[in-house]
Amino acid sequence: MGIKTRTRNQAVAAVVMAVIGGGAAFASEPLCTAVNDAQRGSVVDISGLNADSYQVSAVWQKADGSYLVESTSKGFQSDITVDTLFSADAETIQSINIVSQADTDGIGSQITDQSFKDQFAGIKTPVAVKDLVPVSPTGATVAASGSETASAKADGEMFTKAVSADSIRPEDASPEAKAYRDLYEAGLTGSYMYGEEPDAMKDKSPEVQAEIELGRAGLLTKKEEETSGETGDAVSVGTTIDGVSGATFSSKGAVTAVNDAYFFIKEQLSR
Repeated sequence: MGIKTRTRNQAVAAVVMAVIGGGAAFASEPLCTAVNDAQRGSVVDISGLNADSYQVSAVWQKADGSYLVESTSKGFQSDITVDTLFSADAETIQSINIVSQADTDGIGSQITDQSFKDQFAGIKTPVAVKDLVPVSPTGATVAASGSETASAKADGEMFTKAVSADSIRPEDASPEAKAYRDLYEAGLTGSYMYGEEPDAMKDKSPEVQAEIELGRAGLLTKKEEETSGETGDAVSVGTTIDGVSGATFSSKGAVTAVNDAYFFIKEQLSR
């Protein structure tokens, strides 16, 4: 075989391999997508469920009934997208994964550290972090995990605010007291919706009130005291975790994405 013939055959073989390789690469993208979706579970149709209000982009359900929800919230300087795996009843978080974020490297970016994500494993929903009270994007507040939302209680009824929220301990300038007054002024507390004077303690669920009283009486273990959810005059909700030191906005962004996913399951998927 001559040199020209060998050269021509090699060139043809190279073109064929390039075509085959290109075809394999083209096919691999949808194949990888299908594999990832299979690992995540069955895709849940969320069209018509007002997912945009909750910033929920996708939901999957696994064979055991658990939900994997992808949701997004604002961080310090970027959007934070989180995958949260909930139990079938959404009362417990199994795990979270930070899908994407672009907050300050070495500070806000620490929400991707395993030590931050591990705090979510096995905790009750919703989640609280310093200076953040879990509130549904629709305006409902949750007094404790599994409780009826305040907006649901007031469904179909109109109430008139009786007094200004400033009447509740106006001398208390703590962030917690201010947060409660702001919630009342925004019409997001049970006392407001029932035309009553603002009462931070009364707005807590009976279970949370009992936990607080037990804590004051010294009848709780230290671990129970840490997770009882008491935050001064703020509305007690869910499980409190520690944010990343020096990265309040990033921590709140991640937690908000998780809570929005929780509220979406409770208020939309579970209706």
